[in-house]
Amino acid sequence: MQEAIGFITDSTLGYAIPFVEVLISLVMVLVCSSTGCAALREAGLIPTLLPVFKDMDPEHTRLVSAAMQILEAFMDYSNSAGTWFRDLGGLNDTVARLKLEEAYAEEGSQLRRAEVQVISKGKDPVLEEDMHCSSHQLGANQEA
Repeated sequence: MQEAIGFITDSTLGYAIPFVEVLISLVMVLVCSSTGCAALREAGLIPTLLPVFKDMDPEHTRLVSAAMQILEAFMDYSNSAGTWFRDLGGLNDTVARLKLEEAYAEEGSQLRRAEVQVISKGKDPVLEEDMHCSSHQLGANQEA
């Protein structure tokens, strides 16, 4: 598991993303039972998953989300897991990740507003979908 998680932050290790996704899915199943949580606690799950929060690759967003869900479920199961998570800097990593996601969302929102302003013709904004329909209709009208 540690090597697979290491792939997320260092892609030179050679694991394919689908393999890592399947492995994380297996861990998600294990964390749903008290026996699985106990085994994962013994295996040192929290330090293994924390580096995922620092991954900035957009292709790994599902993996980061799954890791967060696993840690959330694990901390719901074990009070000591929450303390361990905090002691290892997980809370700071989570806050930093949320700030990053907020910045991405804001950037995307601003980009979309800028696109609408550029495309607008002074009255109502013309969305890209409308432009595609218009160009197809224009081509059909020119052929007729």
